[in-house]
Amino acid sequence: SRSLCAPLCGSWSCSATSFVSQWRKESAYGIYWIWTLGATMWVCLIGSILCLALGAWLIVEDNRHVECRLNYEDETLQEGGSRYSLLSITADLCGSRNSDLTELAGPYVYVYVEMENFFQNDAQILWSRNEAQLAGKIITDPKELSDCAPVVTAVVNNVSKVLHPCGALAWNVFTDRFQFLDAVPDDAVDSGPVKPLVVEQSQDILLSSLDWRSRFRNPPAAERAKYRDQVYFWMSQVDNDDGQDMYKSREEAKAELLMDRLNYDEAGEMVENGHFIQWMQVATFGTWRKLYGRIKGPVELPLFAYIAVTYDVKQWRGKKAIVLVQPSRFGGRTQFTGITYLVFGCILGVFAIYMMWKRWFKIDALADDAVKDIRWRVASRKGKKKLK
Repeated sequence: SRSLCAPLCGSWSCSATSFVSQWRKESAYGIYWIWTLGATMWVCLIGSILCLALGAWLIVEDNRHVECRLNYEDETLQEGGSRYSLLSITADLCGSRNSDLTELAGPYVYVYVEMENFFQNDAQILWSRNEAQLAGKIITDPKELSDCAPVVTAVVNNVSKVLHPCGALAWNVFTDRFQFLDAVPDDAVDSGPVKPLVVEQSQDILLSSLDWRSRFRNPPAAERAKYRDQVYFWMSQVDNDDGQDMYKSREEAKAELLMDRLNYDEAGEMVENGHFIQWMQVATFGTWRKLYGRIKGPVELPLFAYIAVTYDVKQWRGKKAIVLVQPSRFGGRTQFTGITYLVFGCILGVFAIYMMWKRWFKIDALADDAVKDIRWRVASRKGKKKLK
């Protein structure tokens, strides 16, 4: 066929013609897979065993996943005010099945901040940002930041300046801070020393799953200095330092508060701060969690949380909580997935039992099927239709 085809067409078109011809032959008379009763029975039986075993394993691992949830202060604060709370985290906060828990095991115990009734995906919040500004570009014209409206400018020393960064979500960054102690501080002479537990909050821990370095960058200090008269770098303590130690301006006090509460020393400064970047990753639903840090385990219970409360959620009827998580092998809850595998395994088991009954108790009716095995059979398209 190639010799006849070569003078009439190129090598590529001849190959295509040959392929189409071969495909037509295979479709007219080819090899088809025929499932037998025995083959289907073994597939269902093995699949049932595997699904049941995997489902049981997932449920066992879910029992090892422990979450201790502590609701804390949600009362309205005065503007710029702080409230400090010392609350205990006991086994009662870890669920009814963990009422006798004495410690959170594992190499690390993860600390999450949970909020309820805070819809970050609302259009007025979701689009209230400027990606170029977050990536390090200094913008002096408020008209270029219309996406951030109405949180675009602020009056500083009777001068209207552009906010860097702008936007409702960035301006209202979460600023509560947590410390954890293994005992209650006491002035009694016989009380032992209180051991603070170190909460690791580095960028590598908080942002391990995010590609953030090209999207969140601080402008160089020299560039910021050129535009201080036009731009308010409200997250920078250096750019708001007025040089007076006794009396601090409102802008300097705000920058110092952010530096302390967002832990600039460990989590990064300003826009590159790990807590800030996590905050800017909007959640899909109204109730969500964000990673705050991790504590080296095991952690003994009861545990005491010292909380500096500055973030008010009362105005939108929100709630806040700290969640300590002892993760399972899979890193989260697996109960639903385990139950799904168990149900599917049971369905396959029912099919397998039905086929075993049909094979061994209906021998006369299915004598041929009883001895069939998995194999390839050659059948034409017409023969295949008859088999059906």
